[in-house]
Amino acid sequence: MKSSRKVKCSHEDIALKSFFIGPQSENAEWTQREINRILKKYFSWRRHLFHKDGRVISAHDQQDKLFKKRQADLAQKLHRLSDRFEGETPKHTPRYVAHMVSEVSLPALLGHFLTLLHNPNNIGKEVAKVGLEMEAEAIDDLATLVGYKKGVAQGHFTSGGTVANIEGLWRARFRFDHWLSLGSYLRNYNKSRESLFELAHMGWDQFKKTIQKHQIADEALKSYSLVASQPWVAFRHLEAGFGHQFNGAVILVPGHKHYSWMKAVSLLGFGEEAFWSVELDRFGHMKPSDLSLKIDRARKANRPVAMVVSVAGTTELGDVDSVHEIQNTLDDLKKNQGIHIWNHIDAAYGGFFCSTLKDPVSQKILSERTLQAFQALHRAESITLDPHKLGYVPYSCGAILVKDESCNGVSQFAAAYLDQTKERQIWTTTLEGSRPAMGATAVWLSSQSLGFNEKGLGVILRKCLEARVALTQLILEQLPEVKIIDAQDTNIFCFSVARSGQKSSVANKLTEKLFDRIVKSPEFSVSRTILHVNQYGELIRHNAANWSLELDSDRLFLIRIVLMNPFSTSKVSKFDYLQGFVTFLKREIKRIAK
Repeated sequence: MKSSRKVKCSHEDIALKSFFIGPQSENAEWTQREINRILKKYFSWRRHLFHKDGRVISAHDQQDKLFKKRQADLAQKLHRLSDRFEGETPKHTPRYVAHMVSEVSLPALLGHFLTLLHNPNNIGKEVAKVGLEMEAEAIDDLATLVGYKKGVAQGHFTSGGTVANIEGLWRARFRFDHWLSLGSYLRNYNKSRESLFELAHMGWDQFKKTIQKHQIADEALKSYSLVASQPWVAFRHLEAGFGHQFNGAVILVPGHKHYSWMKAVSLLGFGEEAFWSVELDRFGHMKPSDLSLKIDRARKANRPVAMVVSVAGTTELGDVDSVHEIQNTLDDLKKNQGIHIWNHIDAAYGGFFCSTLKDPVSQKILSERTLQAFQALHRAESITLDPHKLGYVPYSCGAILVKDESCNGVSQFAAAYLDQTKERQIWTTTLEGSRPAMGATAVWLSSQSLGFNEKGLGVILRKCLEARVALTQLILEQLPEVKIIDAQDTNIFCFSVARSGQKSSVANKLTEKLFDRIVKSPEFSVSRTILHVNQYGELIRHNAANWSLELDSDRLFLIRIVLMNPFSTSKVSKFDYLQGFVTFLKREIKRIAK
């Protein structure tokens, strides 16, 4: 399908194109030159570093028959491997609108490739002098992006959002366990009458003052700790001190939580029962009012709240919780009642939209509530980011950020073969031991060249938002049987195939049938999601009413569209990607209706 749009590009659009290989490998020659330059410089560095050592692989070796045979065999297998990967899912094209992955940016690709050659392990300076520098500087850049104070915020790179989320809960557990241990000690020695809930949320200031007042040594608290001692011993102290059964801490999570949180509670010993789900509203956002009710319920049950989880960019819908309202609730508890509760923002997907906050076009597309939510990220104790999503960095690359040093405490570990200087080393605060530096360098070079602001990455993400708006409008105009979920905070939207008066079970079958046809077609790639009434009840009922559907199923099957490619709205390509997708849908819907 040929584009009917005028071929006219702004300087901004043209500049954007320099940061990607392009759907048709338009920047292949430049990319190849830069990769060759990287290799040439790297090979020269190796030759000259200890040049007096002499060659280990001689010219005679390289002419040996077996030597040449092995090289030829490797080359053949490499070519076969390359051929096999031509069958991989083509995620670089605007035709791919399935998952949270797209074209990788050139700064990220080249930074990753260069670092790969040096193979740093960011476990310590002995094996990653430059790699750790890159990590520290890149973390500063990410902290600045979300509004944390550069040089005050801390963090590190992980293999992805799952590990970063687990790290957030690990830190929250460290904090509340310290407060709870002290509270248990005080109650056992009749030095306090405060409740378990109050003592478990006392705050670091009160903790330090109390330690100093009673001259309590760290060693004295160990047997009261759920982490440092055996949990069943600590439980006995808790129940003896407070005079009632201790049923553990809870984690307050929205109904749309990511599956990584189930892994987190399992690994850190909380148990699935510790999940208390906070209700969602009709747009799929966490209800601050229900959060308050859940906190009150925990207080009455004397169950500490280890963490509240807010989400900025949900997996299913790209929704953004009202972070500002949630944080207001927690800040009021801290100010008025001395109750300190940890808020972790799972911004693995949406956090990079902070780069659009000063862009006037994006400000018109994003709702005022969504803008306020992103502007409030810096108020939380910890944040998860995934540069391998909207940072356009190669897999795998996640990051955990914390507001300051007081939020970065974890259990202490030691290894005889690693740096034991007085300055705390980063490996002592990471779940993963060995960690590659490729992601850190990819983020660093992206930040330095593209820029995590409204003139750099913000332009790309604005185009993603514009693509969502444009595609939504085309569907509304041309496909009346396609019903779009009334929840579009970012660049993701979901839809069902439904007709007025139908049962929701019929709409589910039609939508699933369409999805199966799209999957079998080479033309476009989409994803799917299933919303369940026990999590998304209000949203499902709201949309079913808008679509005049009769609800007879406890789930809603949806086709999910993620518009991440920076060229989805290209004005110069021969193919109009958005209109082409709508035309494709129209054809396939007719076929499933027969």
